[in-house]
Parts: sequence; C-alpha cells; structure tokens
Amino acid sequence: MINGITSSTYKGDVDIPVTVVAKDHPITAGLPGNFVLHDELYSNMHMLNNATPLLKNGDQWLAWYRSTEKKSRVFGTIVGHGCYDDTNFQRLIAQGIDWVAKR
Repeated sequence: MINGITSSTYKGDVDIPVTVVAKDHPITAGLPGNFVLHDELYSNMHMLNNATPLLKNGDQWLAWYRSTEKKSRVFGTIVGHGCYDDTNFQRLIAQGIDWVAKR
C-alpha cells in the first residue's frame, strides 16, 4: 500500500472469466455475454472516475471507455498480452479502434 492506495497485483498464464457489462455499447457489440480469455490478469487497478466499464472479471475492470471534455474518445483494456488469437479479443480491439476513430 502506498499513500493509502492498495498496490496492483499480477497473475500470469490464467483463464479469465469475462462478463460483458456494457452490452449495448458499439465496442462490445456482438460479443457473447460471458466468455473466457487466457491471458495475464492484473488486479487492484486504479481507474479514473469518469470511465465506464465494458468488461469485468468480478469487480475488476478488464476494459473501459470514457470521453474527455474536448469530446475525445478513450478506450482501454488490461488484457491483451497473450490472447491475440482469441476471436472475442480481436473483435473487442477492432471495434474499440473503430469507436475511438468515430467510424
């Protein structure tokens, strides 16, 4: 713990149960409601207050989005170190890029 903030943790090479919590968002369109990614998992990550989760593992955010005051779009994820071949991950990233680019 540093300055009252719990440190993040890491587990490598694990199966991560994923829940889509923003089912109507363009970034998650077409993803199944629940799926599993095999990847690295970071926990106790500290997110900005103005972000909204897209994917979760329990209470842990796996992917999120937000917009800035200047109407820029931001998409982030903590997964993607070892699940490149997963079609759900590929769809998430492609649709995230499209949403950020306003396509």
